[in-house]
Amino acid sequence: MSVQTIKSSRRRVLILNRWAPWQLCTGERIRNHWLLHALATHYRIDLRLAQALPEIPSEYTQMLQSIESFPSPSGLAGLLQSCGDVLIRRRPVHAAGVVSPALRAEVARLLSEHEYAAIQADLSMADAIPAETSVPIVYTAHNCETVLQRRLAYGERFPLAAVMRWDARRLARFEQRFVRRAALVAACSFEDIAAFDQLSRTTPISTVLVPNGVSLSKYAGLTTQTTAPPTVLISGNMESRANQQGLLWFLHDVLPLLRARKRDVVVRIAGRIHASFSDMISHYEGVLLVPNPPDMRPELERAQLVLVPVTASSGARIRILEAWAAGRPVVTTTAGVHGIEHEEGHDLIVRDDPLEFVDAICGLLNTPGYCDLLRRHGLERVAQYDWSLAGKKLVEAYWSITEAPDALVAPSAR
Repeated sequence: MSVQTIKSSRRRVLILNRWAPWQLCTGERIRNHWLLHALATHYRIDLRLAQALPEIPSEYTQMLQSIESFPSPSGLAGLLQSCGDVLIRRRPVHAAGVVSPALRAEVARLLSEHEYAAIQADLSMADAIPAETSVPIVYTAHNCETVLQRRLAYGERFPLAAVMRWDARRLARFEQRFVRRAALVAACSFEDIAAFDQLSRTTPISTVLVPNGVSLSKYAGLTTQTTAPPTVLISGNMESRANQQGLLWFLHDVLPLLRARKRDVVVRIAGRIHASFSDMISHYEGVLLVPNPPDMRPELERAQLVLVPVTASSGARIRILEAWAAGRPVVTTTAGVHGIEHEEGHDLIVRDDPLEFVDAICGLLNTPGYCDLLRRHGLERVAQYDWSLAGKKLVEAYWSITEAPDALVAPSAR
C-alpha cells in the first residue's frame, strides 16, 4: 500500500487550537505542537485556529489534511463580542471573545461533511463545538485552568483579586461542563488529574496522564560557558500572569538579597515579554531583558544556573525540563516544580523563602562540584520526559476511544 493510500485510509480528527502550535513561544503551544505531531502519524488532521493565520511551515502543510483560521473580531467589534460573552453568555474571561460565529459555523460544516473519530480542543475553544455532537471530545489540558485561576487570585490585591475570584467561579462551571462532555481528558500531571476528578464531582470522567515533555536531542551537547560575572537565567512566557507573579516575587523579594550577597551576578530574563511589562521591570539593577529570543539554547549555554520562581501554578513547567535537558542546575519553588517528578536536593533545589532561595543560588555558584551533581541527576531524570513518550501515551489513549481502522496497526502492536 502506498503512503498516500495509507494516509487516505486513516480516520479523521478535528483539532481546535486558539493559537498556531508551530509558534513555540508558550508552554501551551509547545505541548500542542508535539502532541499534534504524534497524532498526525495515525490520523488525518483538520486544524482550525482562532487567531489570524501566521505563515504556515511546510512541515505542517505536508502533515495535515487542512489548516484554516477564523480569528475573533478585533477592535471595537472584538470588545463588544468579549463583553457580550462575559455579560450575556456568562463566559469566563479565559474563553470570552475567542470563538467567532464564523468558527462555530465552520466546525458545524466540517462535522456535517466528514466522519470524525474525535474532536480535540483547548478549553478556550469549547464554545466552537456544537452541543448536540456525538463525536468523542478530547480535552488536552495544559493546566487545570480553574485551579490556576484560584491560586493566581491569592497573589493579587483588591480589587483585581476579587474580580479574579468571581471569574474563577464562572471558569469552574465552564471547565466542569467541558470536562463532563469530554470522552477523554489528557492532563499534564497526577495533581491535575485529581483536580479534574474533584471538579467533575460525582460525574465519572476518563482521564489519562500525558505529561509535558522536551525534545532531548535539541538540547543535547550544549556547552557550559564560564562567564564573569556569573549569569543566572529566568526563562518563560512573561505574558502569562502566573509567570509575571513569580518573576515579580523574585525581583521584589529575592533580588535585593541576592545583590547584597553577590553584587556582580547578572540575571537574564529571556522569553516572550510584552513592551509594557518590559518597561515595568527594566529598572532593576543587574537584570538584563532578552525579549522574544528566536532560540533559547544560546541563553541556556550562557547560564550557570536556571531559576524558576513560580508562586501559583497548575500543569507542569516545560522550562524545568528544558533546563534539565541542557544540563543546567535548577533552583525553583514548590509551585514551580508542580507536576514534575523530582527529588529535592538531588536533581534540583526547591526553596520558597526568599533568603533560602538566595542561599541556594549562592551555594551553587560557589560549589561547582554540587552543580555537576545536580546536572548529572537532572539529565537522568529528564530522560523519562521526551516528547515521543508523551505522544505515544496520547495516541494509545485515543485508541481506547476510537475504532481502529483496518489499514492501521494499534500503536501497542507496532
